[in-house]
Formats: sequence, C-alpha cells, structure tokens
Amino acid sequence: MAKNYTFKEAVAIIAAGKDLEAIADIGRRYPILAHKIAVVATKAGEEFVDLMGYMPDYLSANKVNTVIKASITESGSDKDVEDVEDTKVENATEDKSEDATDATVQWDESMSAKQLWDILGKAGKRKLAKSTKKADLIEACKQAFGVATEAETEDTETEDNETEANPYEGKSAMELFKECKARKIKAAPKKSAKYYIDLLVKDDAAKAEAAKAEATEVESNDDDDDDWDI
Repeated sequence: MAKNYTFKEAVAIIAAGKDLEAIADIGRRYPILAHKIAVVATKAGEEFVDLMGYMPDYLSANKVNTVIKASITESGSDKDVEDVEDTKVENATEDKSEDATDATVQWDESMSAKQLWDILGKAGKRKLAKSTKKADLIEACKQAFGVATEAETEDTETEDNETEANPYEGKSAMELFKECKARKIKAAPKKSAKYYIDLLVKDDAAKAEAAKAEATEVESNDDDDDDWDI
C-alpha cells in the first residue's frame, strides 16, 4: 500500500536527499510539489525545512500538490505542469540508466543481501527477485545485469586453478581406488574419495619431485661434459 506522505514529511525527505526510494515515490506521485520543494529547499536551505516541520499532519503532500497544480492550471500555465512532468520522466529515465550502469559495475556475490537488494532497487529491477534471500537476489542481479564483475571473474579463475591443481575432484571413491591400484599405491578399500585423492596427490608430488631431481642431474652431467671439452 502506498504511503500517504504529509507535507512536512515530503519536505524533510527531499531536502535530506538520502532516501532515494521515497524521493522517487514522491516525485512520481506528486511531481509539481516535489519540483517546488527541491527548488525552494535549495535556495532557502535549513530554515525552510525547519519552518515546514511545523506544518500540521493533516496537511498531506497530495493536498498541497493538488492545490499547486490547480493554481497553475487556472493561471493558464499548463505548460509549466507539462514541463515538470517531462522533466520528471526524463530525469527518472536518466537516473535509472546511470544506476543500472553503476550496479552492473559494482555488484558481486560477496555482497550482503541488503546491498544486493539496494542495487536492484536503484536499477528498478527488484521485480526479478523471487524473494529477499541472498541466493534469489544474486540470481536477480545476474538476470538484470548479465555480466560478471571482477570479483566473480577472480572466483572463477580461482576455481579453475583449483580444478587444474586437483584433477581428481568429481570422481567416485571406486574410480579413485582403481587409480591407486593401477599405480601400485598402497590403499585401503571402502574409504572416502578424499582419502584416495590425498594418496594420488602425494604420489603426483613425489613423481614431480623425482622428475625435477632427474632433470637437475642430467643438466649437471651436461655441464661436466662441457668442462671435459674445455
């Protein structure tokens, strides 16, 4: 249900400029009033905001917006109303585009659910989220922006490196046990996959070390041969 802002609430929110969702809501529902408040608050500053804080609660933003709009229409300045409406639409489109671009650059899966929710809100994409759970918000961000951030790229590269470093991930314990037997590695049957992976990784490391030592020895022998020639 839409919030029924009082006049003083609308002034305080627009003057503060922090609650972007509320500002967008007020600008959409009461464009004339929002425009006037923004102009006067910029010129008059805190004194204006303080004065408007004394306005009674029954004086709603809707009432003030209606009176201002009617006054402009009666004075024959319909164009002013249209200009404010057009400006509101253009600014909203530009802001949404900029927010969407920023969100595309900045979001990543390490953010909290609140941060992801805020980013989707700025981009006007919250309807893509099935719920406010982090997993659903991440999926919504992927649908909305369609690109991986640097953080995601780094995670992907890390996963690839881990996969390259450990080629046994994803294999069953039985497959790993057979691999151990084929290499004549002493291994107990009916153990976990991790048990066999550790044995195979150790064997790989030992073979790599042996190969390195052999290469070093060959290189040393070649140097000895060169010395003999000299």
